[in-house]
Amino acid sequence: MKEAPVKNWSSALDAIVGWGSSVTYAGRILTALGARFIKEYRKRTGNQLGIIDNGYTILQHAELLPLYSQIAISIDGEPQDHDIQRGKHGAFNVAWNTVLELKRLGYDSVVASVLSPISLRNWGAFEERVLEHDVPLSTTLVWSLEQTKKRGVACLSEQEVLRVFEMLLGGITKLVNLYSLDQVRALAPLLRELDWAPASDDPSMLTAEPAPGVVVTYRPESVLLLSELDLLWDGKIYTHEFLMDGSSRREYRPSPNLLAVANRLTSDERHVWNAILK
Repeated sequence: MKEAPVKNWSSALDAIVGWGSSVTYAGRILTALGARFIKEYRKRTGNQLGIIDNGYTILQHAELLPLYSQIAISIDGEPQDHDIQRGKHGAFNVAWNTVLELKRLGYDSVVASVLSPISLRNWGAFEERVLEHDVPLSTTLVWSLEQTKKRGVACLSEQEVLRVFEMLLGGITKLVNLYSLDQVRALAPLLRELDWAPASDDPSMLTAEPAPGVVVTYRPESVLLLSELDLLWDGKIYTHEFLMDGSSRREYRPSPNLLAVANRLTSDERHVWNAILK
């Protein structure tokens, strides 16, 4: 859940429970109302849920920590770089101190990081910091996807992305996530050199291990569209329908167009991956 502008969440909870959906919660909406939602979700399903936070809210509701299956704290590089990227002085210290406090309390959070031109300049020092404190690292590349350009995010150029991805394949233990078929196309020269296989615990995800402890993952967008819908809520639950030009529009679920879109994506994915897996 990413948005919650209305006061009564019961209709969303009813739908989520009815679908049997898993939940990843955004810490920025972790209010007292959100805490009640999490407790009720646990009570009604018996399931834990994931959370991703920037460090500002998760410890305000420490009673919920046992209810999380995974905790991710978003940190985009060294202090000066994270603060610039987030546009907030002191944001790194809040996030990093939260990681350390969670560790003291017995909870191993994952540092979720995006690698942009800003975080790139001190990335080596950031990996050393993560290694020193024995914190798991999950990262992805930020480059010129249509959605990120529209948000004004600093993006890696197509010329930089191959070099930066190759750098990520070395260094410390980490998870490297590919989220877009556009990323796969751009990285194809390097991806062809890796040995790909379905993940042992999730055959819909492709994985490769280019070095000991470095794992690269890609879940096809068509799979994401149908089995891990990016559900948002503003009184109704809806998802995004991603179009072939890289844009998106809001579609309320169920959408009769989703299957057709997924099939178009699957056709593109098959063509690209057939070339990589030759």
